[in-house]
Amino acid sequence: MTPLQVLVVEDSPAMRQLLRQTLSRLDAVIREAADGVEALKLLGQLRDELAVSATAVAVITSSDSAEVEQQTRSLGASYFLRKPVHRRDLDRILQEVFPSA
Repeated sequence: MTPLQVLVVEDSPAMRQLLRQTLSRLDAVIREAADGVEALKLLGQLRDELAVSATAVAVITSSDSAEVEQQTRSLGASYFLRKPVHRRDLDRILQEVFPSA
């Protein structure tokens, strides 16, 4: 069985740490990228391991634009959260994506 793969893309080291702590309860390989360019490089290396079409994408942003949310969802984002993010919101997403975790 292929282990669960999680890629956290966040420019803030403090937010990456919060996300890493929240995700640590999963039996998963957690990778991190500081920006989209770094994330795409990681995905390029991992594309054979990942079923990209079955990948849940959660976007966390400081933008309060409805247009940004609509565009993000049209590009395939499953979840859209605005900062500041609350732990209960992350827990809800994790429960939906990984019900057995």
